[in-house]
Amino acid sequence: QSSGSEQTLLEVPNYDFNWQHSYELTKPLPFEDFAGLRFEAIFDNSAANPTNPDPEEYVTWGDQTWQEMAVVFLTIAKPRKPPAASPEPIATRWEPGESDKLEAEEFASRYIRRFDKNNDGQLTYRELPTAVRMFSWFDHNRDGVISHAEIRNESLSRIRSR
Repeated sequence: QSSGSEQTLLEVPNYDFNWQHSYELTKPLPFEDFAGLRFEAIFDNSAANPTNPDPEEYVTWGDQTWQEMAVVFLTIAKPRKPPAASPEPIATRWEPGESDKLEAEEFASRYIRRFDKNNDGQLTYRELPTAVRMFSWFDHNRDGVISHAEIRNESLSRIRSR
């Protein structure tokens, strides 16, 4: 942060190779005050590491399992703002058309059917496969479940931004 203070966003002291998935912050952070982000990883190539096959081997970064594989992919979203001076008035309210509503409704129904393992009409974090666990994008009210309405509304917002 710009004030010179640092904040740890994620710490994984005992990493397991099988944890190759995404980590999401529970609460999004405003990045306006950030001067930068830093990623630090330490690879234990010592004999004290029980999963190290050869402490004598020189290890560098690489994408093989016997190499150090630490990498960060970071997603940051910045809200869209209208231009400061626009020659044409910007509509303040977008209303979806009937075809937009139908498309969003169908998408929400398909999404629920695809992942709703207990058939209760909503999704929990554990019902979604790791590859699609962008849970906070859909769980707008942060109640721990994704409802049909939340998926429909998220779909409408994406239709609007096309």
